[in-house]
Amino acid sequence: MHTRLAPRLAVAALLLAIACTPSGPAALNEADKTALRAIDQRFAEAVLAKNWAGAAAVYTTEASLMQRGTYAMTFTLPGAPGPTEDRGKYLLIERKQADGSWLITNEMFNSDVPLPQSN
Repeated sequence: MHTRLAPRLAVAALLLAIACTPSGPAALNEADKTALRAIDQRFAEAVLAKNWAGAAAVYTTEASLMQRGTYAMTFTLPGAPGPTEDRGKYLLIERKQADGSWLITNEMFNSDVPLPQSN
């Protein structure tokens, strides 16, 4: 009889967890959205400039918002014969600070472009 009860309890716990999950992004106002776009831009500019201290400065230790999306960019590596194009997916986790600013807690990306074949 206990074996029949376990799946029902698991489903009930899952439904309770879903019902208690707060909605984050829906609560963002326009100022928050503008601030998040600015911090994303600041991070991207720092990485492209190889300013690792600047990129690290937008990180914090706790999270409260997750963003995911796609990217596309063209860049030229030193010594490369021409520009390189890349596109893929990204994930950012950000936290609102006491002063109202946002900092990144984690970020990751992966390219959809296959690696070049070696000769």
